[in-house]
Amino acid sequence: MRDVPLTESLLASLAYSHGLIYDSMPRLFPLGWSLEVEVQFYILAPFIFLALFRGDHRTAPWRFLVLTLTAFVISFVAVNKLVPITSYSIASHIVYFAIGISLARYEEQVRRLFRVIGNYASLVIGFGAVIILFWLGTAEFSSVAMTIFQWALSLGSIFVLFGLAFQPATMFGKFCRIPIITYIGLACYSLYLVHMQVFHMATLMIGKYLPMSYFMVGAGFVLVMLAGLIAGGVFFTLVEKPFAEPIAS
Repeated sequence: MRDVPLTESLLASLAYSHGLIYDSMPRLFPLGWSLEVEVQFYILAPFIFLALFRGDHRTAPWRFLVLTLTAFVISFVAVNKLVPITSYSIASHIVYFAIGISLARYEEQVRRLFRVIGNYASLVIGFGAVIILFWLGTAEFSSVAMTIFQWALSLGSIFVLFGLAFQPATMFGKFCRIPIITYIGLACYSLYLVHMQVFHMATLMIGKYLPMSYFMVGAGFVLVMLAGLIAGGVFFTLVEKPFAEPIAS
């Protein structure tokens, strides 16, 4: 993280432009970089949808293909620093928004495509995709060629997970509809925004006031996870959900 003066960091964060200006996470609320990316997408979204839905060919598939390929090129260039673009901006992440838009538009077609996957196979493939995404979160790829491999796995796994989740009759589809799993999926962004603060405060308290042992470490981990889920749920209920419901309706 760049050594940005605290006052300047705060002012840039209030304008949702810290990442654009300093190419680093905000000092007071590091995870706020993602909020800045969200705001940048909201600014671009009207122009994206205007390009996708216009004229007599409102649902032309080639428009979504062009959107996805263009977004991939932009994100690939930004992530690999092929041009001087800040990492903490919509440019590095626009491909994921494009994939989400395309999946939402062609949900029924994707649903039909994945109907050929059997009940037990869906569970194996689904959890395999989850494991791949977890592994990609910790793996390091240095060369440009390897980042193409990384992105193929990442975007492919996301496509597979959504395709399998669209199948409510399969084992993986049923797993995705378990209430706690559904809740985590709905509140995942709220959980992301608050988890770092909760984990930091909880681990400091546990380390300071409780004796260390294998049992305490295990129990502390469970308690910290529960605290994070509860805090994220409160944030989701009081902040994110009230803002999202009017938009959805």
